[in-house]
Amino acid sequence: MKIIEAFTEQDIAPRTGKSRESQEFIRHKPSSVEKYAIQVIAVIFVLILTFTYFFEYADTVTQQTHLTAESAPQKVRAGTPGRIKEILVADRALVSKGQVIAWLDSDLDYSELNALLAQLNKTEELLLHDESDLKATAYLRIINKFGEQELQQAFSQFLNSALKYEAFNNNGYYRKRLSYLRSQAAHSTQQHNKIDLKTSLAIEDYNNSKMQFDQDSLLYKQQLVTITDLAREKSQLISKKNGIYDLNISRLNARSNYEDHLNSIDELQHQRNEAKLATLENLESLKNVLVKWMNNHTIKAPGDGVYEPMPNVQTSQYMEGGQTVGYILPEKAPYYFISYLSQSALSKVTIGDRVDIRLVSYPYKEFGHLSGKVASISKVALDSGYACKIKLQNSLSTNTNKKIPYRENLVGEAVFTTKETTLFKKLTQGFLKTEK
Repeated sequence: MKIIEAFTEQDIAPRTGKSRESQEFIRHKPSSVEKYAIQVIAVIFVLILTFTYFFEYADTVTQQTHLTAESAPQKVRAGTPGRIKEILVADRALVSKGQVIAWLDSDLDYSELNALLAQLNKTEELLLHDESDLKATAYLRIINKFGEQELQQAFSQFLNSALKYEAFNNNGYYRKRLSYLRSQAAHSTQQHNKIDLKTSLAIEDYNNSKMQFDQDSLLYKQQLVTITDLAREKSQLISKKNGIYDLNISRLNARSNYEDHLNSIDELQHQRNEAKLATLENLESLKNVLVKWMNNHTIKAPGDGVYEPMPNVQTSQYMEGGQTVGYILPEKAPYYFISYLSQSALSKVTIGDRVDIRLVSYPYKEFGHLSGKVASISKVALDSGYACKIKLQNSLSTNTNKKIPYRENLVGEAVFTTKETTLFKKLTQGFLKTEK
């Protein structure tokens, strides 16, 4: 009995405790929160499900892309190695073709070279208008200002020919000589005309005398005229014929003198034209040498547009020959991006799809993204894929109104928004795919 009582006390005690906990749980009355928790969770689930039905979810495709333009920007290059002496154009300034953007360091004065080039153009215009006064002495003030041998040699040749041309024209030799030859030619013409008149009269007189001699010859046969008279008439007829011959020789001499004077005039004008052509040739040679030197020692705009310098280009910076200084961006040429669509992306991307472009060099979290739309898709596949042209909506301005400067080979990611779908469809499509 003691054993049974002990067992009962040790065994019943814990069982009695569990029973008490269960009874307490059963007796516990739930609060209002506990009563409606399941209903609240169900309502929240329905609301979330309803929200996913109306919430639109963008389906996207990402491809690599790069920047280009319809009128490609032109590179501004340094012609020869040297340090930048002065930059004449501000950043983003509108420039015209041939405009000097910067000068490279040199001993020569660029303003004087430009003045010389303008003066040479005026001298060329005077030569082409056949002016005799070239004002060549004005060039003497800069005769020793060229340090480079090629420039100095070209300038000396031009100046010598210009001074000779002026001396030939301005000291009176050409005009006096030309006037003299023209007067001699006119005199020869007058002499020729006078001799022509004398010859005509002499021929008429000879013909009359010949008729008289023929009549006297008939009378002589009838013994009406003596032999002495007939001989005297014949002698006079021969004399008149010789006179006509002499007049013809004089007329030929007058004609020859006239032609000689004309040839002398031609020779004189030829000498003047040779001096003029020599001056023009040396002038053009000097201009070419000047332009070549200036092209090598100046940095010029290769076309019209907006000047966009490379970063850190500044005065006293050393530039290698052919090094890119900046770009000339066409003022109204639209920019666009090119992406090459893969086989998997081709079926999803269509013309008109919205595209967000995130540049590698300008992180979109800091600079924002460029916005565009698909303008065209090539039907011919290249090695890289199908070319897709993306037209920018705000040029190179991002959605945060930050201007992206043009850079060659600017690349990034093109995020194509292919279609708008709801989050509910997206979740159910994913669930169905999983089930399948």
